[in-house]
Amino acid sequence: MKKRILKEQLAAFEKHLEREERSEATRQKYLRDVTKFYERVKTNDLSKEKIVAYKADLLNEYAV
Repeated sequence: MKKRILKEQLAAFEKHLEREERSEATRQKYLRDVTKFYERVKTNDLSKEKIVAYKADLLNEYAV
C-alpha cells in the first residue's frame, strides 16, 4: 500500500513540476531524489531530527 501511495504522490508531484515548466531532466532528478529520500527514511512520520540525519548521511556519502 505504501508503494501505491508513493507512486500517486510522485505522479502528482511530477504534474506540479510540469505546470511549473520544469525541464524533463529537472523533473527526473527531483523525482529520483524524493524517491531516494523516502527509501532511506522509510516512514511518513518525519521529524527535523530525521531530516538532519538524512542530510548528514548525504554529506558523508558525497564528501570529497
